[in-house]
Amino acid sequence: MNEKRTSGGPNVGLLLLIPVAAAAVHMAKRHHRMMWDEIGGPGSTSGADAAARDGFRLPPRIEWILDTWHTRAHQAAEPTDAPAA
Repeated sequence: MNEKRTSGGPNVGLLLLIPVAAAAVHMAKRHHRMMWDEIGGPGSTSGADAAARDGFRLPPRIEWILDTWHTRAHQAAEPTDAPAA
């Protein structure tokens, strides 16, 4: 006799593995963030350490783009502020 078994769907064990993996990743991120906060790494908010470090810096290309846009915005606004003759 031919005894082929048809699968009823995905394996339940594999479906339960998804939330377990997501929880493990979440806990690892939290642990990593707590470690950085303890040593005063990037993004930490520990009082004196945060005040002593420089603030957040954008990449140079993005800073340049924003500076250029800001300069152009002020140049465009200057002619409208001129007094009428």
